[in-house]
Parts: sequence; structure tokens; C-alpha cells
Amino acid sequence: MSTIVFDWDGTLLDSRERHTALLQDVCAQLDLPITAAQLSAYLPAKCSGMSTMRYLTEYCGFSPAVAQSCAQQWVQEIETPPYLRMDHIYEDAHGTLSELYGKGFTLALISARQREDYLLRQVREMGLSAFFQTISCVTPEAAFEEKLKCAQQLPSIVCWAGDTEVDLYASREIGSPFYALDRGFRSRSFWKRRGIISWSDLSALPNVVL
Repeated sequence: MSTIVFDWDGTLLDSRERHTALLQDVCAQLDLPITAAQLSAYLPAKCSGMSTMRYLTEYCGFSPAVAQSCAQQWVQEIETPPYLRMDHIYEDAHGTLSELYGKGFTLALISARQREDYLLRQVREMGLSAFFQTISCVTPEAAFEEKLKCAQQLPSIVCWAGDTEVDLYASREIGSPFYALDRGFRSRSFWKRRGIISWSDLSALPNVVL
């Protein structure tokens, strides 16, 4: 039995809109000045590997204390229903999962989220839950360790599809090929600097695992 592991955000789910929308709302709530240019630079900064805290200090010029307060509120609200409703699956998600499922692969979803119930609801609402034999929710603070632990319980992993270095490191630890995506929260240049070939969609994945 061959297993393919998928990340969720940035891999199957396009959740980029809520990240910027929430930052704008948090800054407004805290009466912090942020320009349209600074907002538009937020996702590219994250895709280069920059944390929200560092972005707020270096790009927006906030003091460390102010940046920390803003970043903490952002974390508290990023997975609340009003913002989760901004998400949508990528156009190729359903078709790719259906093709792999039909070929007999075991599909596993391992996602770093704060609330498992919101994750399960979202996967179900997106019409993808039937494709996965297992769906695991790990804590963002210990994502690498917990993703690795989940993966170690799965049989014969032949590929791991994800969009961040957490997925890369976990796949390397278990000796699985990694399918890097640059459409989520890490850019093509981020992967290139690390010597990793990346894809902007899932179209090559079926061929990679066959």
C-alpha cells in the first residue's frame, strides 16, 4: 500500500487572501498605520520565509512591542470562521486527489492548524474528505515534530506534497520524495535557493509517484 501525504494550506487550499485581510483588520483595530504598499508586500515577505513579527518591524517600522502585540492578535484570529470563509481549494485539488485515489493510492492529510474541528469542517465543506484515509491536525508550534510522528504511523510513503520547509524536513526525515509547491507560502526563489525544484500546481504529481 503506497501513501501520499498532503499538506493543506498552500498545497490544496488557497488561504492567502485571509492572511492579508486579517493583517489589515488587526492594524485597523489597534489603530496602527499601514499603507497599501506595505500590505501588498506582506505575502511576498512571508513567501520568502519571513515571519509576521519580522515583517512588522522591518517593513512597517513598528517597535518590537507593537509588532508582537499585532502578531499575537493576528495568530488568535487567523483561523476564526469569518476569515476561514475566504478560503477556497485550488482548481486542480479535486481532480488530482480523485485521480490518485482512483489509482489505489492511500491519501493522508497532515495539517498544522489550531483547531481540528475547523480543519475537518473545512475539508468536508470543500468536498475532499472522502479522498483521505487519515486526516491529522498538528499544532503550529510543534508542526515538524508532530507531522513527523503522524507520518511515521503511515505505510510506505512514496511522496509528500507541501509548500513549506516543515514538510520538506519531515519528508527528508522519513526518506520520502518531496513535491514542493510554490503557489502557497513559499516562493519559487525560496525553493531555488535551497536547491529544490518546485511546481506551481499539482499537474506533475501523478507522474512523480508512478
